[in-house]
Amino acid sequence: MQRFLVRVGKAAAWVISTGAAVGVAWLGVHAVLGAASEPPRAVQVSDDDSDGPPEASSTRRPRPPDAHESSESSMESGTSGVETVSTAGGEVVLLIGPDSAELISAIPRPGWEVRTREQEGLIRVMFTDEEGREASVTVLCVWRDAAPEIQTYRG
Repeated sequence: MQRFLVRVGKAAAWVISTGAAVGVAWLGVHAVLGAASEPPRAVQVSDDDSDGPPEASSTRRPRPPDAHESSESSMESGTSGVETVSTAGGEVVLLIGPDSAELISAIPRPGWEVRTREQEGLIRVMFTDEEGREASVTVLCVWRDAAPEIQTYRG
């Protein structure tokens, strides 16, 4: 009889502790799901009190040149800044100074590989197709005795 009472006591303790754990878990889930089901509140983004609609803006990315064609950058001589060149093989970001240039990044697109070569007065970034179709895109930045000039070749 004593064994029976011990087993009943253990079973009762298990039922009570399991019920308490389920209750705590339910309260936690209810709190999370209850907050998630509330509609979002509108938040004022800026302090601009203008009555007109916001101005639209767009970013134009340069299109890569046609096959076996070269193009020169549109930067004016003597200007400085960050120049991004987007090609079929990837994207090249250069820091252009009045009489020098620095490669910031060269990121290939999926299915392409990138190789870079830097020497005095020249940065060369070459994207090649990983699938062996012999496709390549080269971005050159040259500044020997002049302001940096960016050229793109496909072939």
